[in-house]
Amino acid sequence: MKKCKYCMSEIDDKAKICPHCGKRQKRSVIKTILSCIFLLFVVLVIIAIATGDGDKDEAGIMTMDKFNAIQNGMTYEEVVEIVGGEGELSNTAGDGEYKIELYSWDGNGSVGSNANVTFTNGKVSGKAQLGLEASASNKESTYEAKRDLFEDENLKVTFLKVYEDDNAEGMLYLQLNVENNYKQRITVMLENPVVNGYNTTTLGAMPMEIDSGAQNKTPFIYNEENVSIDKLDDLKNIKFNISIYDSETMSNLFTSEQIVIDFEN
Repeated sequence: MKKCKYCMSEIDDKAKICPHCGKRQKRSVIKTILSCIFLLFVVLVIIAIATGDGDKDEAGIMTMDKFNAIQNGMTYEEVVEIVGGEGELSNTAGDGEYKIELYSWDGNGSVGSNANVTFTNGKVSGKAQLGLEASASNKESTYEAKRDLFEDENLKVTFLKVYEDDNAEGMLYLQLNVENNYKQRITVMLENPVVNGYNTTTLGAMPMEIDSGAQNKTPFIYNEENVSIDKLDDLKNIKFNISIYDSETMSNLFTSEQIVIDFEN
């Protein structure tokens, strides 16, 4: 029970009009202000939740596509070029001839998603990720047309697609599926690459390695600026030789004739 502010009669706590004097009970100014502050807080929280992932697509955020593109042997600068931003130096050990550095990047997945890349003497020697998600941007700029490029008793190479990733601006990804039918683990290199008539190099120059009887489709990456490409529609053709090496001895097992992937026909 509470008292009417006008006639002082006892009335129900929830009563808005006094049944005795008929006066409307005014709400406390302090309560009104507190209610407004609470409502404002709720609105701000909702806005924060709705927009909290807005920076996830920006350069410098690690996606699963970028993570998969990072290969052992790459330099820190090459990794930064793939990710689109600097990492945070989380830990370091050693100095002089043997130095280990651990860099971390925020991920595009759920809260807390991230990726760590270990560099030994300036080269990638390991990586780990938690909660990363594949980039959806690949769907926007992709040329996909599965076709066989080469096949013999030891090796089968199939073109899967070439694509751009908006999260790694200026990068061109060539995805091949390579099937190893040799009896040993092999190292695969795309040598003498030519894109639209420009001689170029594969970023990181880190070869693909495949166990006997297994397959690998890690993409090969090229810098579009080096081959005068502004967008995927500018791509005319890619040429290269496939070289196969014994992963243990690095002796050459096979080098193909020049393979041409024509995107104009």
